[in-house]
Amino acid sequence: MDKRSHFILISENKAWRSYLRSALKKQGAEFVEAESVEEAGGIAAQHQIDIILLDLTSRQDTINEPCRYLKDELLLKDVPIVAFILNEQLPQLDVSQDIEDFIIQRDDYQEALVRIKRVVWQILQNNKSAISIGELTIDPENYEASIKGEPIYLTFKEFELLKFFLLNRGRVFSRDDLLDKVWGYDNYVGTRTVDIHIQRLRNKLGSPLDDMIITVRNVGYKFAS
Repeated sequence: MDKRSHFILISENKAWRSYLRSALKKQGAEFVEAESVEEAGGIAAQHQIDIILLDLTSRQDTINEPCRYLKDELLLKDVPIVAFILNEQLPQLDVSQDIEDFIIQRDDYQEALVRIKRVVWQILQNNKSAISIGELTIDPENYEASIKGEPIYLTFKEFELLKFFLLNRGRVFSRDDLLDKVWGYDNYVGTRTVDIHIQRLRNKLGSPLDDMIITVRNVGYKFAS
């Protein structure tokens, strides 16, 4: 990982923080820790934060409230969140929340490390060619998207998915294809991940652009040519 990657680890679980702290340190990352989202808000005023690693596995109430809190914090509202959840918490996940990625918690953290590396790579990569179709334009270098010149906020994963569709207009991709091409690693949470991101992307594009992401029954998705 790049030395410019500054993480904040948010969890009540000291063992969880200790494991990730050790693993990320070996990758050259810099990090700070917080036991709660409230504490994280104060820390953000003193440290540069590039990525939030948020442990939601111990939440007894809604898992979406901590994400809303972080997005309301001025210094953290644009920082991508990678959330750790339990399999049984998946139905609670609010698709309107700006979570960059979510990870089903397991005893083996190797999947988590692969995903975290992937997010960092996406943040740091540069692609200077703007892509446009009609009133929609995306700037891969700065991870910006706009409609009629008005910016729309996309998470990094939503942006990558939209970019992939724009580069491959008219082609149909299965959910497994999209997991492989956009996420770039073996996915253990199922193809529901794709459906969630497609729904978020459609909501943010709004009418009529949302209709350009076409569901091909029994196959997958495509972006209208």
